[in-house]
Amino acid sequence: MRFLLLLSIAIVGLNAQAAVYVRPSVSEGLFVCNAGIVHKGTEIQGNDYISVAYDDLLVAESHPARQRAATLANNNTFSEFQMLFSASDMWNRNITSLVFNFSTEKTGAAYFIDFCYLGPIEDLRGNNGNGNGNGNGNGNGLKDQSEGIYTLDSSLTATSLTSETNYRTSVGLQTKIEFVCDLRKRGSAQAARTSSTLAPTGTMEADSTFYSNFSPISSTGMAFEKELNTTTNTVPRFCRLRASFYEATVTDRSNAATNADMTVYLNIQKN
Repeated sequence: MRFLLLLSIAIVGLNAQAAVYVRPSVSEGLFVCNAGIVHKGTEIQGNDYISVAYDDLLVAESHPARQRAATLANNNTFSEFQMLFSASDMWNRNITSLVFNFSTEKTGAAYFIDFCYLGPIEDLRGNNGNGNGNGNGNGNGLKDQSEGIYTLDSSLTATSLTSETNYRTSVGLQTKIEFVCDLRKRGSAQAARTSSTLAPTGTMEADSTFYSNFSPISSTGMAFEKELNTTTNTVPRFCRLRASFYEATVTDRSNAATNADMTVYLNIQKN
C-alpha cells in the first residue's frame, strides 16, 4: 500500500502570507482524512486557516453532495490544535485537496496531516491458492494470507525552487511521524476487519503506538522504518498515521517570494 504526497509551498508578496498546498494521491486502504493547525505565541497579527476539498464517503459516488469543501480558521488558542474533523468523522472523509494558509506576521505555525489506514481483511486460502477472501472461511486446511508483519516506510524531502529565501531553513522547519493502530487479537476488538467495516467502533484502540520527536528537516530530508505489529497474527485493523510540521524559528514572516516542494512518502507493506 503506497502513498505519495506532494506539498507545494509558496510564500508570496507584500502581505507576508504563506500557503502550503497539499495534492494527495491515494492508494487502496490509505487516505488523507484529517488536518489540524495551531500557531504558538501570544503576539499574533493575522490569521491561519485550512481549506480542503473532500469526498464524503457516506454519500454515494454518483451523488453531487459527495464532493464537499470546508474551511477551518485557527481560533487563537495557542496550545491546542484546531482540527477539521472529529476522531469519528474523519474515517468518512477522503481529503482530495488541502491548503494551509499562513497570514500571521510571525512564523511559529504548527500543522499536521492525518492518514487513515484500513487494514486488510481476512484472506483464507488453501495450498492450491484458492480461497473466498471474504473473511467467512471455516479455517479447515486454509491459511490466512493477510497475516504477516506490516511495516511503515516514511520519508520526507524539501527542495527550494527559487534562489530566494528557503522556507525550510528560514522557519527552522521540523517534522515528526507518529501512528496508533488497532490490532487483531488485542483488546476488545479482536476479529479481523470485514470488508463492510470501514471505521473503528467508538474510540480506536491503541494496541500499537509510535511517536517520534520533532527533528529538523535537513537538506537531504528524513526517513525511517517502523513495524506496525510485532507478531504475524496481530494484523492491523485500523491505523491513524500523522505527519506533523512545526516552524521552530519564530521571526517575521518573510515578504520575499519563495517556493519549495516537500514530498512525503508513506508505504505500508507486508513482510
